[in-house]
Amino acid sequence: YLDLTLATPEENLALEEALLDSAEDAGGGEILRLWESPRHFAVLGYSCKVRDDLHYERCLKEALPVLRRASGGGTVLQGPGCLNFSLILKISANPSLQNITRTNAWVLEKHREVFGARLGTGVEVEGVSDLTFRSLKFSGNAQRRRRVYLLFHGTILYAFDTALMSRYLTLPPRRPAYRGERGHETFAANIPLATEEIKTLIRKAWPCENTLPDAPLKKMRALLESRYLQSDWHLKY
Repeated sequence: YLDLTLATPEENLALEEALLDSAEDAGGGEILRLWESPRHFAVLGYSCKVRDDLHYERCLKEALPVLRRASGGGTVLQGPGCLNFSLILKISANPSLQNITRTNAWVLEKHREVFGARLGTGVEVEGVSDLTFRSLKFSGNAQRRRRVYLLFHGTILYAFDTALMSRYLTLPPRRPAYRGERGHETFAANIPLATEEIKTLIRKAWPCENTLPDAPLKKMRALLESRYLQSDWHLKY
């Protein structure tokens, strides 16, 4: 277990990838990390295109950081009130981790169970990798897979300024059928839980016996230099 938020969006994204690389290189146990950015930023999925997914000129004018992560999935807005979880899972440890589709189903069902038990009826798995409460999305998720380990990470909206989504994000070019033509303000919403209770629920889904003693900060710094501090990486598409 690692509850650690670093100072900048770039460092937080780099640490996620460093945790995966460290597991792949050295093995060890599986990891649950929780973090929440103190400032807003946009983060593109690995293959997303800046000008398809963002009101990019507005992001520049208002100094909103535009970053890219190493996993798939769509472009999202991050910031206060959006709790992030990151799972480093060993692929061979469970038959449900053998491909993207089965991994999505297995992880999201665990989260549906714990959030559904707390919130009551209305928590559902929708689309490819979303969780909804009363038909409103509160969690988006993505993966990056290596040979031995995978990174499964996602967001939980609980006190986020959802009005900012329409300010910075365009309607995504590919939308799940359940969304229809709903804009961000009628599609996404916060769940009525406080951050510490959400952390408790996620830890219930993923019991952790020990706290991770040392985060791979050396790998994180190397990734900062090679990727996350480089505009060519973030703006390549």
